[in-house]
Amino acid sequence: MVVLDKLLNTLKEITNNLNFVKNGYDLDNWKNQMATLHGLQIQAQIFLDIIQRLLPNMGIIY
Repeated sequence: MVVLDKLLNTLKEITNNLNFVKNGYDLDNWKNQMATLHGLQIQAQIFLDIIQRLLPNMGIIY
């Protein structure tokens, strides 16, 4: 469960870092765009990693 705790903490941290998007950001600023896309990519990968670890523990074969 240590791995899941680390993944969930990282997911929480990335989500907190992406909260600035809620207020909008300048579409002409490539740095903000790339940072946001990278954060979303990391979130998606963490979510997939969590699912891959939880499903076998629940007895679900994918």
